[in-house]
Amino acid sequence: MSRNGGFSVKRTVCTAAAVALAASGLIAGAAHADQGPLVGPEYGNVQANAQASLTIHKFETGSLGGTPSAASDAGVTGSAVNNVPFVMYRINADLTTKEGWDLISGLNVPATACGADGAANFAAFGSTVTQKDAEKYEGTTTAGTVTIEAPVGAYLVCEKNAPDATNANGTKVDIVAKAAPFVVTLPRPDAATKKWIYKVHSYPKNTVIEAPSKSGQVQAKGIQTADGFQYTITAKVPSLLDNQHFKYFSILDQMPTELGKAKVASVTVDNETFDLNEEYTVDYTEDRDFLAVNFTSKGISDLRAKANKNIVVTLTATVETLPQAKIENVAYVAVDTTNVAPGVNPATPATSNGPGQAPSLKEQNVPALKVSNKTGSTWGDLKIKKYDAGNVDSGLDGAEFKVYWANDQVNCTDTAHDGNAISVNGKATFTTENGGDLTIAGLFLDSNDAVGTGETTPKNKACYVVEETKAPAGFVLPTDGTQKKAVWVNIGTSPTADWSLSNTKVTVPALPLTGASGRVLLMVGGLALVLGSMGFVMVLRKRNAEA
Repeated sequence: MSRNGGFSVKRTVCTAAAVALAASGLIAGAAHADQGPLVGPEYGNVQANAQASLTIHKFETGSLGGTPSAASDAGVTGSAVNNVPFVMYRINADLTTKEGWDLISGLNVPATACGADGAANFAAFGSTVTQKDAEKYEGTTTAGTVTIEAPVGAYLVCEKNAPDATNANGTKVDIVAKAAPFVVTLPRPDAATKKWIYKVHSYPKNTVIEAPSKSGQVQAKGIQTADGFQYTITAKVPSLLDNQHFKYFSILDQMPTELGKAKVASVTVDNETFDLNEEYTVDYTEDRDFLAVNFTSKGISDLRAKANKNIVVTLTATVETLPQAKIENVAYVAVDTTNVAPGVNPATPATSNGPGQAPSLKEQNVPALKVSNKTGSTWGDLKIKKYDAGNVDSGLDGAEFKVYWANDQVNCTDTAHDGNAISVNGKATFTTENGGDLTIAGLFLDSNDAVGTGETTPKNKACYVVEETKAPAGFVLPTDGTQKKAVWVNIGTSPTADWSLSNTKVTVPALPLTGASGRVLLMVGGLALVLGSMGFVMVLRKRNAEA
């Protein structure tokens, strides 16, 4: 049998296969392990000056569409993780010599071989393995892959921190379990072709956590005192490595100052309803403005079997303060992993910092909270001024109105509406007072788009139809259409009346003996009295003269 540098090529191939087995996380190595000892025709010499490269495929664990068949297999796909940097540190081992292969043969790669931010820690190998002349090569994943060209040799591969990592959709993700450190040889033997592979492909395992998404929905166009808001929080269950478990998994929400008395309506995973107390618990603050959905030890175990499926938490909240302009809210996911399955239910991992503030994690050196998109809604008030048609300065109390969501939200000129009178704080009829004034606060204007569309700015106005339904006592309710108007309601507090309208007084019957005809009758009656008196006097005088 021919020899190369004083040792057999067969020995070289078998040693390379052992290195493949020791390459933690290198799936191609596992494929070689299934083929048994590599024997057979000669592979030929390792070409020291050949062009070599390592292509790393960074896909979410559990998302691969198959199993790589060899170190040359580049066709396996999965859910890509982008913007993840890797660095290869060259090991001081000459692969054109027997001594170089002996050095890395059967090498165990300790988990501590890669330190903080992907820095090589060769001390973890003891004195057996060292770095060659501080030589290293780097690259960052795009579309889930990165190809790093390097000279023929053996390399320690480390994943660096990835603060800008995203999934295939461009959503930012947190990598809570990096690819384990591994050693790769360039080249590697291929059992199928009995040739050296100089362009090697690796599929290291990893665990990533996506930010949750949140959407908000009002139960009615006017603020209610009970369950006025419904929020939906969606979080993806990350895939775990074989020896990984969730240390805790919690979904958190801190209500804004306008809201309170939140409660969890349901929790589903992959459309399957999880059971309260058995698979999750809810931790509320005393005033219920902060809540945590904590998965129990059983829930954590069940989540592990739901990798890459969606958790959907639906919650409702009451209104404590009528909103003046905006209500904005986000949700949080707290996740950490461990190598030991939890035997007891994990405690809430974060504490509340008050309304509108982000919670704080109780432990240090744990994965940061993942924050959802901001779901927002805008609100405004409607002001009406009612006055006497005969005196603009005379305000009228007691006029009653109803308010409807307009069908025409573009031009706000048509008085057609949806037929559902708006109820604010439990009241659907609104009455002028304090000199003809009416302010209806807490009218819904708009909310941002649904989950997955990103943060959008809600509109600053909405069209409502206002209708006078009862005139003040002593005044007439119009019936010619002027009793109804489409009105733009703007965000926040209106400085002036959005609609000023008048009522005319009721026409009353004429009183008797009033007016022109009454005056004529009085004049005629008075003249008759005068004439009668004069005649009486003349008759009296004549009698006196005759006597």
